[in-house]
Amino acid sequence: TDIAVIRLPHLSNFTDFDVLEHLKGVSLRYVEDGRELGVPDAVILPGTKNTMADLEWLRENGLAEKIRQLRWMCRWWASAAASRCWENG
Repeated sequence: TDIAVIRLPHLSNFTDFDVLEHLKGVSLRYVEDGRELGVPDAVILPGTKNTMADLEWLRENGLAEKIRQLRWMCRWWASAAASRCWENG
């Protein structure tokens, strides 16, 4: 399972995700740029100490748009392919 954590400039509680690094079959990575995101199985958008500045940062580096695209893909996947997913385990 590929999990991408968005490394916000004002990220709070950075160590909250350490436990995920120890789970078998989980690949945890920290992403700072839209080009790095790819199509992970999950995206974690952590808490921030400066919401407005980090929102602007997300927009500037392309992550906001990439996350929007993933959200759209998830909606499509949930409606069009969920049954195949369950059948394939």
